[in-house]
Amino acid sequence: MKYLVTCLLVLFIIIVLFCCIVPSTYSSIVYRNAETEYGKNFNSQRVQMGIPIIPESWEIHSVNSGITWGYEQFSELGDPPYPRYSQKQIVIVDENTIRETDRYDGSREEVRSDGDRIRDEIDITCVYSPIDLKIECNAYYSTFEGSSDISREEAIEILREWGIKYP
Repeated sequence: MKYLVTCLLVLFIIIVLFCCIVPSTYSSIVYRNAETEYGKNFNSQRVQMGIPIIPESWEIHSVNSGITWGYEQFSELGDPPYPRYSQKQIVIVDENTIRETDRYDGSREEVRSDGDRIRDEIDITCVYSPIDLKIECNAYYSTFEGSSDISREEAIEILREWGIKYP
């Protein structure tokens, strides 16, 4: 009986350590890879693929399952004007697949009955192989009236109407 209790206690400690160490290790690996391999130093490849670069003035804002870059002015300097290119999220899906989502915020903002503010947004997501730079993109358009999938070409046309050049 004492042996069983000791084994269960050791197993419990191993599980607790595993749950604490592995997520933080994974997060630091994702952060390191996304920043060092697919950060600003990857911008020349983005130009080749025809997707937006990470501007020099942007900094990292969050690290979860991916890494999100955005305006450094989001802090005490206040928000930059609308419409705008507001953020890029990079997710390393696996060693051969990278997903980048670029968010654009429109000028139009509506207030819902519950008080939440809804701004027109376009997300353009591109999935590519870092080896051969083969790329596929789609877009998502969100407005006060609703949201829908649209083509990358439709998204680029809306961005042009907003006065934003893509890429």
